[in-house]
Amino acid sequence: SSFSPLIFEDLPDGRRVFYSGTGCGHIVCLDARTGQPLWRFQMSYGGVNSGVVLHEDTIIAIHGKENVDATEIGRMVAIRKPTTLPGPGEDILLLGKESEKWRNNELEAFTSTPVYHKGRVYSTIKTGELLCLRADSGEIIWRLKLAPDQVHASPIWADGKLYVPMFDGKLFVVKDQGDEAVILDEVQLVGSCMAAPSVAHGRVFVQSKKRLY
Repeated sequence: SSFSPLIFEDLPDGRRVFYSGTGCGHIVCLDARTGQPLWRFQMSYGGVNSGVVLHEDTIIAIHGKENVDATEIGRMVAIRKPTTLPGPGEDILLLGKESEKWRNNELEAFTSTPVYHKGRVYSTIKTGELLCLRADSGEIIWRLKLAPDQVHASPIWADGKLYVPMFDGKLFVVKDQGDEAVILDEVQLVGSCMAAPSVAHGRVFVQSKKRLY
């Protein structure tokens, strides 16, 4: 099974598709209206439980399991979208390494979903760090140690800042200063954080295992 949220996209040909990780280690693209599988790309031998983000002609995904073609555990990959998709009744496309625009083998995340803003990808990883990467190259711009580790919680972008809950229950408000990041505020919540915050009506809602803030 997979914990990742579905990311939808309307294509120029009028088709609506969605992207998701799977419990068998793939990123998949399906026709949202018919359910037809359009393409899949295998990242790992375990589940891809983080959501993906979109950047131009790529889908950027991360996982924390065994890689299919390397000894490292975990990886972030930018997968090029196929220029031609199968028609009704046609077989699914199987994408391979030739579809990778870039890969970064330094990153390992269990279910933390990256967040995208203006060509940058922000992600918390297993080691308790928040990283900022260039979406077009996978280059790490800055990294910020926030906690001893990170398991499930995800950052969110709101009001020009990152709101970053961590597994140990701390919530950080982080500002991207370009080449570095600065912590604007932090608060210790009651209970571990294992989800992404939500934003509505000028407020940020953060769920811990004990309370909703």
